[in-house]
Amino acid sequence: MKNRILLILALAFVVLGCSDRYAIEKRYWGLQKQAGDIFGNPHSTPPRQIEQVVKKFNGFANKYPGTNLAIDADFTIARLYAAKEDFDKAREQLSAIMKKYSNSPVIVSEAMALYGNSYEMENKWGLAVNEYKKVYEKYPYSRAGFELPIYIARHYKAKFQPESMNEAYMEAVAHYKTLIQDNTDPRIAINAYFLMTNCYMELKDWNAVVSAYDSIIKNYKDNPKAQSAVETATLNKALIYATQLKNLPKAKEILAEFTKRYPRSRLIKVANNLLKEIEKNAAK
Repeated sequence: MKNRILLILALAFVVLGCSDRYAIEKRYWGLQKQAGDIFGNPHSTPPRQIEQVVKKFNGFANKYPGTNLAIDADFTIARLYAAKEDFDKAREQLSAIMKKYSNSPVIVSEAMALYGNSYEMENKWGLAVNEYKKVYEKYPYSRAGFELPIYIARHYKAKFQPESMNEAYMEAVAHYKTLIQDNTDPRIAINAYFLMTNCYMELKDWNAVVSAYDSIIKNYKDNPKAQSAVETATLNKALIYATQLKNLPKAKEILAEFTKRYPRSRLIKVANNLLKEIEKNAAK
């Protein structure tokens, strides 16, 4: 979680000069070592020790406001409280982050997702779901906004609740369809299409999977920036015909067209090998 947050936030703020940055990073990783000791054994860590470390992270964040490490420090405080199962303080810190960085959808959406996760850690799934839905309704194009609809469905799958799982996957499909319809950015639409196919796969609706792949191919086949996605969709479509719909002639047709249309594709070896395998099986 820590590394992902750093990676996301690195795009949002200006970094300091190299010499200053080295000294600051050295100090920060020292703080992280102290936090790591707590994360390694949170239940045996005295509350006073946690508050001392929290105070140091707060001091760091206040001294270097707006930097990547300061933002990570703010999130680390919330994670420390959550690890100690002091969820009220964790949520209080996350609320402070949302207010502090209210102009950054990236940061706010991450904080909101963690806010929901704190309820999940507390075994309050109903409250967690409510918070998760707020994230993808308010920030649908954020990392969390894309991932959480499927995350909710997978929770029900892990809990062996098929009806709730199917309902959640259908809600996710509806969410991704809305993103596709409301957006002209091909990157967002393509991402939503692929996530939608994941939902259909879990529902074992193979014709719907094929239809989604067809939409990617049809809508973006002439877009040079989307070529990789189109190639992936085409190959995946062939795989669905071969393995799920048991239509080997159709799979062979798609793969043959793929090898002609994309001879330099990064997937050409996979396509050729699959085509050979299908031809071998057809000859038996």
